[in-house]
Amino acid sequence: MGLLNYTVMEQPYTAAEILKNLDDDGQISGVIGISLDDIIENDMEGFDDILTERLVGLNCCLSEISYDVVGVEPDENFLHIRVSGYVDDVDYLESQCDK
Repeated sequence: MGLLNYTVMEQPYTAAEILKNLDDDGQISGVIGISLDDIIENDMEGFDDILTERLVGLNCCLSEISYDVVGVEPDENFLHIRVSGYVDDVDYLESQCDK
């Protein structure tokens, strides 16, 4: 496999990382990994929940989630998906970072 122009996140962003990586519109993005089984076994809401949890953990909620497949690991049936969404509770995240 050739060089990738992205890095698959090994763990979700922390609250501080979320705030640091927000764009000017309040949107965050990153590349997460997900198995084909996780996709097949869930409905759309469950799929969105998985994408959110893998990107930002339980730190916040995302809205207007969008995603694109950017790579695969065929031997593992594992997809690399670039996920983007708007962070709904920036004030809460800021309060967590102030502690």
